[in-house]
Amino acid sequence: MIAEDIQKKYGVPAAVVNKPGGGGPFPGAVEVAKAPADGYTVGSFILAVPIIGPNIGIPELNPNPFEPLGAFLTYPFVIVAGGDAPYSSVDELAEYAKNNDVVLGHFGGKFLVRGGQCEGPEGTVRARHVVVEFDSYARALECYNSPGYQEAAKLRQAYSDSEIVIVEGA
Repeated sequence: MIAEDIQKKYGVPAAVVNKPGGGGPFPGAVEVAKAPADGYTVGSFILAVPIIGPNIGIPELNPNPFEPLGAFLTYPFVIVAGGDAPYSSVDELAEYAKNNDVVLGHFGGKFLVRGGQCEGPEGTVRARHVVVEFDSYARALECYNSPGYQEAAKLRQAYSDSEIVIVEGA
């Protein structure tokens, strides 16, 4: 819902990656704080994260590394980016994303399958299957080899056992 609303309003690709608890307080906030200011990673937190985080001994959050870009929903959530990000509002982030290497969407990638019911009468079934269509084989390879995708792949590889297959269509 959030990604679709951002895409509709700002005309840029968006994805939501939930970071569950574990690894200490505010693990997702630490990841956002440490992420490069490339328009790819932004965070959405309850107000306590950027307010309390710097005051409870989390080195990555002290001093407060976030720049609020805007608020959304009807309860106290804020959208933040690293303090060194080249944008200071959601509109500026959307403009930045339009002009920079945003993974998949920048390369014309379109999700055809994201999970769903499946069976493997003659193959291996995984917990989740994803199929992304590109305009060309070359464009799919360009996306896969891009620095933005390779950075995102590190996160995927840390949390899942996956296979990537790039196939030229007819």
